[in-house]
This record gives sequence, C-alpha cells and structure tokens, in this order.
Amino acid sequence: MEINNDLSEYIRERNLNRAREFPVLSCSDLILIACGTYQLKQARSYYGEHIRFNGCYQIELCNDHRSSIMEGVNVSPNCSLLRARIASRLIRRKVYFEYFLIHSNDSGRSAIKKYCCNCIVSRRTVGCCAHVMTVIRYLGWARH
Repeated sequence: MEINNDLSEYIRERNLNRAREFPVLSCSDLILIACGTYQLKQARSYYGEHIRFNGCYQIELCNDHRSSIMEGVNVSPNCSLLRARIASRLIRRKVYFEYFLIHSNDSGRSAIKKYCCNCIVSRRTVGCCAHVMTVIRYLGWARH
C-alpha cells in the first residue's frame, strides 16, 4: 500500500492521457492529402465495410525515434510512428498495414510528415491509397 505507482506518475507527469498523436483535420485537408475526392469516397466505403466486419481499428504507436524500427528514415525527435491495421474489403483474409509519421509540434495536415501502406499502390508520393485515406479520415476528421 505504501509503494508509489511509477507508471501512473510517469503518465500523469507527461499528460499522456490527454496526448493526441494524430492531428485534427478539415474536409479540405483531406481533399488536399488525397489529391481529389475519389480516395475520400473510397475511404467512406472502406470504413463502413471495415466496421461492419471487424468493429474497430487496431492502432499501434512507436514514440522512440531512436528505435531500430526507424533506422534509415530521416526522422526528427518530435515524430511518432503510427501503424494501423485494416482488413481488405475485397479479400477477407488480406490485411493492410498503414504507417504514418506524425510530428507532434505541428498541427493540421502539416503534422503528417509521411505515410505509406503495404498495398499495391502504396509507393505513390502524390496523393494516397484508399486504405491510408480511410485511417486519416477516421483519426483526423470523423471521430471529431
């Protein structure tokens, strides 16, 4: 009874219960990220299918920019790596992983430094795939 809970103190001191890793976005931000409305429409459909079958997103966070995970990537100290897992709406057993590099000192779409997905069209550097937009739309816009 007399022992302090170190983890609780750590969370309270750093205000981690209130920390938000993903920036709040406007609808125009979403259109700019997707380079149009097509991926945004696909994302709405993907979200509906995903929630109907799986019920939730699985989001993982890596704050340690010195981690071996981040080797070879140009990352500033205030960045976090988010990974989301989303099921394919066409192939039931297929799972896509989306990765987002988020800068905690920025806001809006400028906080999203980089993103990618393990789908076939993921290596594009202009716009994004529907899987990435589904997660961005949910985390940055729909849940607010």
